[in-house]
Amino acid sequence: MPSHGFPCSRVRRCSSPTQGLSETSGRLAAESRHCRRVKAMAIIRSVEGIPGMTSNGTIHIIEPDDALRGSLQQFLSAMALETRTYARAEDFVSQDGSAEPGCVVTEVFLPGMTGLELQQQLNGAGESMPIIFVSEFADVDTAVRAVQAGAVGFLTKPFSRHALLENVRAALERDQLRRRREAERSVALAHIDSLSTRERELLDCVMQGMKNREIAEKLGLNLKTIEMHRGRMMSKMHADNLIDLIKHYQLAYPAMLADGSAIDRRTRNA
Repeated sequence: MPSHGFPCSRVRRCSSPTQGLSETSGRLAAESRHCRRVKAMAIIRSVEGIPGMTSNGTIHIIEPDDALRGSLQQFLSAMALETRTYARAEDFVSQDGSAEPGCVVTEVFLPGMTGLELQQQLNGAGESMPIIFVSEFADVDTAVRAVQAGAVGFLTKPFSRHALLENVRAALERDQLRRRREAERSVALAHIDSLSTRERELLDCVMQGMKNREIAEKLGLNLKTIEMHRGRMMSKMHADNLIDLIKHYQLAYPAMLADGSAIDRRTRNA
């Protein structure tokens, strides 16, 4: 009859029962060592080679329980991560922790200001530092509120080290991306600030999809003058073509060109 179970493994006959027990014991010990080695390497691989999993950011740990706060700091420090610890959210705010690169790992239910209130305050101030929430008693509604407000993750105590590392990795990557975009936006705004009044008028007209002849009519200038100002404007904006110009403008004012079709529309009008 055909077998419906797992395939049988091959068994090598031993010359004696003692030899069989000895070989089996040795094999199990070797497999145990191998499993421990694989598990350790898995933890190491979860950190190695991941952008931001070094001293590129500080992990701010806000936890009222002294023992857990110390354990979190010890573990993350062992992973070559910089950490700072706080017993209360107010301590984090007073030390202006959100001003530097990194992320926050915080308990939801804190004495005084809660974790959700801290998140709301940071979001309201435009400081969208990534937050990872941990809690033992939070319900689904609390977790949903936290994630909808921008939390990277929500871990329920007790949680695994791997889960914590994965969330920290994601938070640091998000923070690096956010700060890179902020830096690019600052550069784009500086380019726009360098424009003369006439060049800024021309830039606004170009972003409205107007052709050179239409701009000349609107500003009461001849076509050659418009072309001259446009060349200077493109140079100051460090734009080689219209697509570059639109990208720089979108970096400076992301809300004004949120519709991706705007690029196609303005390109056709070039």
